[in-house]
Amino acid sequence: TTTVDGVLCYFYSDKELTTCLPGGYTITKPEKTGYTFGGYYTNKNGEGDRYVLENGNFANQLWKNFATDVTLYAKWTPKTYTVTVNAGEGTIPATSGWTVASGSKTATKTVTYGQPYGTLPTPTNPGYDLDGRYDPNGNKITETDIVNITSDTTLTAQWLGAEYTVTLDPDGGTVSTTTVKVRKEGKYGTLPTPTKVGYTFKGWYNNSGNKIEATTTVNLIADETLTAQWEAIKTTLTVNPQGGTWEGDTVQQTFIQDYSTTKDISDPTAPNGYVVSFDCNGGDSNPSALTQPVTFNNWTLTDGSTFVGTTY
Repeated sequence: TTTVDGVLCYFYSDKELTTCLPGGYTITKPEKTGYTFGGYYTNKNGEGDRYVLENGNFANQLWKNFATDVTLYAKWTPKTYTVTVNAGEGTIPATSGWTVASGSKTATKTVTYGQPYGTLPTPTNPGYDLDGRYDPNGNKITETDIVNITSDTTLTAQWLGAEYTVTLDPDGGTVSTTTVKVRKEGKYGTLPTPTKVGYTFKGWYNNSGNKIEATTTVNLIADETLTAQWEAIKTTLTVNPQGGTWEGDTVQQTFIQDYSTTKDISDPTAPNGYVVSFDCNGGDSNPSALTQPVTFNNWTLTDGSTFVGTTY
């Protein structure tokens, strides 16, 4: 406070009491972050008569106009600043209220201290999702945030790899889940292991024939399908004609078979039976020898059971 010609004068900066100094009837201008001082008025919000100018000089001889104590109110005008949005690797489409620079990499707008930022540009970047626009301090700025900067500022777009759906095709097998979500430039992570009777799972492969593993980096621009590849479990089949002839050979033959494949097993040719010869010791005999007849009965499997049919 100060007294001018016997009149008590209060100078307020809204809720803050302002220093009021004499000396050529000039006061020290009050300060308020984000605002410009517009003088002192007889009413709030810059209404009524102004008695102190922006520079702190008195505009009127208030001590002659008032015969009692008087309170004058500071007028504050919010400052404006230029905000630039930098799209980084993306581009900025036309956005209401913003001036988009040539090349569509940046856009500018004038914002007012104490007011919301309002509509913000939404940059695009193929294969990425916009995470947000961040100020130099790493704060994410949204349209409803209140402007509290005190100088021109740049907001920089930050990106997340876009999310895609990967469909898992078990190719005749079964799998616990048929879709997973991945993000560009992230890793596929652990994928489910399918099962298929008679087969060993060899991995998931994309349409280009590349094997996709947990540590593979996602480099997609659209959803994709991965297909399971299988290797048939192999078994050994041994065919032993036991002295007979099978497929032109009298010894056992070995075959490697994939699961679900078959082989025709024909009947073998029986071996010659035992021969009984008759020695007449100088006499005559008809016949002179007898051959024991031998016929094929059946194939016997390793476990002792009988093979039925003609296909194994």
